[in-house]
Amino acid sequence: MVNALPIAAFVLAGVAFWGFDARGASREGRQPVARGASLMLAILAGLGFLGISLWRGAPIGIETPLALTLGLICAFAAYLAEGRSAGAGWGRALTPLALAVAVSAAVPLLFPDSLGSAQLAAVFGAAAGAWGLAAGSKGRSVEDAFRAAVFLAVLVAADRLGRQHVAFEPAASTGVAFGLVAVVAGMVGALVSGRSTSRGGVGTLVALAVLAAGSFLVGQRYLDLRDTWVLFLISGAGALLVHWLLPEEEPADALRVLLATLIWIGLATAAFALRRGYGMSISMVSASSVLLLLGNRRALLSAGPLLALVYYRVFREDHVAASRALDIGQHYAMVGMAVGLLLPLLPLEWLRGQREERCARRAAVGATLWTLALGIAPIGVAALMGPKAAIGLLIGLGFAALVEGLRQERSLAALTWVGGLGAVSALTYGWAKPLLDLTRDEKIVALYWVGGIALALGLGILLMSQPRTRGEAVR
Repeated sequence: MVNALPIAAFVLAGVAFWGFDARGASREGRQPVARGASLMLAILAGLGFLGISLWRGAPIGIETPLALTLGLICAFAAYLAEGRSAGAGWGRALTPLALAVAVSAAVPLLFPDSLGSAQLAAVFGAAAGAWGLAAGSKGRSVEDAFRAAVFLAVLVAADRLGRQHVAFEPAASTGVAFGLVAVVAGMVGALVSGRSTSRGGVGTLVALAVLAAGSFLVGQRYLDLRDTWVLFLISGAGALLVHWLLPEEEPADALRVLLATLIWIGLATAAFALRRGYGMSISMVSASSVLLLLGNRRALLSAGPLLALVYYRVFREDHVAASRALDIGQHYAMVGMAVGLLLPLLPLEWLRGQREERCARRAAVGATLWTLALGIAPIGVAALMGPKAAIGLLIGLGFAALVEGLRQERSLAALTWVGGLGAVSALTYGWAKPLLDLTRDEKIVALYWVGGIALALGLGILLMSQPRTRGEAVR
């Protein structure tokens, strides 16, 4: 059964990509691939191989940059599918979900000897790829790439926590199994809905029913853990409540957004009582499956704190001593939370302020510099301020998506970086451990280095920027 899951994932990804996403799409409606997007991905892949492979002291081989490239490919495939399916029907959103499931299933097969680092690298690669596509696409929608990156982050977290918390081999494929159920449910709902673009009606009811039945089979028969499917159903019901509170197309006041976040934290608390971090990851899989199938990105943004808590549990499993260092009264912890809040928002604000018609090469280089800055930021925070700030950064990440929700944004870009930066924090903290024991004088020297690197990257980004004129509207 375990070996059958990857086969099913690859088959369904192919069916979704070549069948469902193109239904009803005309050749005239298809959008070409932006040159800047392709250039951006090529630069990121090259830098991933160069930087990660040459990192001294990093206990990894070629598998990690290969997995990062696999994440880039996942985002790019979802981007291609969205361009092919402009104007298509309900089933179009299935492709990013199916691609994320396929990549999540492929990583354990391709990189069994370095699975932990490879999974996290794939998540960061998908987030960086989606961001690069957004920067290099000159206004073309890349939401399917964001959907794929978010869902991949959720599935990988569930697989990792399942492997660490349950002494039963199928638990290591928890995310893949529930993800397959979501894809099948969406396909059935799409077939029932036909070419209708609406997420309401009989098709949606059928999809939700299939999702509920499939979660029962996965929890009761495959995982042999009754409370997993109960938790999945409870979290799915919570997602439906948030879907009602925060409609995709209608403006919602700040009170509703905060209430939705409170619902997610309540579900996380209940899930933790049942299955600790593993249960929280199942809640996130359920929530993201329901809301992505319903097409409600705004509601999913409010789940940013839940995704951050899930990646805190992933971090904690690999770095237990560091997780014990969190003290909300510590200034370093508060600074870390502030940095975590700002990191996903800064590049998005930069992108919003750029001209719609911008040079592809400059956009690609600027976005690459942003990706480098985000990728090394957790190392700098840990080296300068220690484990308290590193944990604070993880918690702060979740509130970046909440801020986007409060601003009435619908794009999943901020939530994509919550998963991507959560993954890179867990991946690189072990590499930064030799820097945690620096003396005061050595930390001052490190501060000069970090400040110099930040200044160089900032100047590079400034030179590559093409800001809008005063009369141009900001997206």
